[in-house]
Amino acid sequence: MLSNRIYTLRRRAGLSQDQLAELLGVSRQAVSRWENGSATPGLEKLQAMCRCFQVTMDQLTGAEEVPPPPLPPPRETLTRRSRLGAALCAGGALGILGLGTAMLLLPDSMEAVDASSMVTLNGSGLLLLLLLLIMGTGAILVLRDRRK
Repeated sequence: MLSNRIYTLRRRAGLSQDQLAELLGVSRQAVSRWENGSATPGLEKLQAMCRCFQVTMDQLTGAEEVPPPPLPPPRETLTRRSRLGAALCAGGALGILGLGTAMLLLPDSMEAVDASSMVTLNGSGLLLLLLLLIMGTGAILVLRDRRK
């Protein structure tokens, strides 16, 4: 029973036998013998394991059940900032597709847009630049939120 508890708690803690042995100041072989039941740890090592696994002595020895680890709080898949960023990226991409389609299908209309611009960069270039800025802003919002 103790051997199974040590194994289960070590695995739950995400520790290898080497890592647990280092924390307890023993060899990996000692941990292996404890887990296969061919040896029993001394009182000091049992107390150290209780601290390491954050359980009571009764829980470690099997006299009391070990409560399951708490579930992590549900993580919101997309925050408001991520949704805004995704919407800006999608809007910019759709705008670029629409602009490209208009350039191909309606070249006369695009010339009119270009002629209407008072800036040295023509109208379609300004639209393309604006759409790229929108997409870039959206991408920054999404990526910044993913890093947190």
